[in-house]
Amino acid sequence: RPKSPDRSGWTPEQHAQESKAKGDAAFAKGIWRDAVVFYTRAISYAPKDEKLFSNRSACYMRLKKFEKALEDARRCVSLRDSWPKAYFRLGQALRGLRKWEEARQAFAEGRFRDPENPD
Repeated sequence: RPKSPDRSGWTPEQHAQESKAKGDAAFAKGIWRDAVVFYTRAISYAPKDEKLFSNRSACYMRLKKFEKALEDARRCVSLRDSWPKAYFRLGQALRGLRKWEEARQAFAEGRFRDPENPD
């Protein structure tokens, strides 16, 4: 195993980027629990990065932890309410919880934010 880099002079953003990259790699391999750990670590360094909450919400969805997915999706919306993907994550979590009407509303809000998006 290669020697770890010296992180003593790193900024919080650099720590967050490193953890996010590890989370992205775990996500790509379908190792959802590890991805959650890495995204959680990244969030500790960058608590206002909506994409980290979105990514962790997606992991929780894969793990069928719909309440946790919902918490992260709501946080994502609160950080960037103009981002259509935040509403997509919200809709997914609500659908997982079988809250059909709320899910429909979240998806509709995302569509309103980006009507050209085919997803």
